[in-house]
Amino acid sequence: MKVKVIIGGVLLAGVLAGVPYLLPSDFKIEKSTFIQAKPAQVFASLNNLSAWEKWSAWNQHADPTLSNFYQGPVSGVGSAFSWKSGKSGEGRIVITANEPDKKIEFQFYPEGKLQAHGQFILEPVEKGTRLTWISTGILPDYTDRVKGVFLKRKLDAEFEKGLSGLKELLEPQAKKISLRK
Repeated sequence: MKVKVIIGGVLLAGVLAGVPYLLPSDFKIEKSTFIQAKPAQVFASLNNLSAWEKWSAWNQHADPTLSNFYQGPVSGVGSAFSWKSGKSGEGRIVITANEPDKKIEFQFYPEGKLQAHGQFILEPVEKGTRLTWISTGILPDYTDRVKGVFLKRKLDAEFEKGLSGLKELLEPQAKKISLRK
């Protein structure tokens, strides 16, 4: 009987240790929204990293321990910000490419080994802009793959919150601009 329990325990431990290697080694999150604002207005709020504090899910309202530090140009390629937080650790975002009013690409370096590539794609549509936020990354090791199961769910919610925040910020501004014309 003891032998069966020991063998069963060893088999169970082996299965549990092997499961993360069956999990995906990469991730992709993609969320879209429609914003009643011109692509140029949306682009301006995305291309200036300090403007992210006004709409992003990652801000001092959500995390009072958050401190942001900006480097490089105010906006565009080479613009960067780093953060420190008691809640979410440290990290850095750098804008690596952009195409005015169409696309912004950036690298995301959170604390640890994980790196992600992000992009915003802006598409002019009737009465506004369709904005798509995409993030892809590699989950390099065992623990990252396990975290990846929860990461996708967490980032899905944070992207939704960020896109809603951007929409709430820009739509009233766009209406004021169109009323002045």
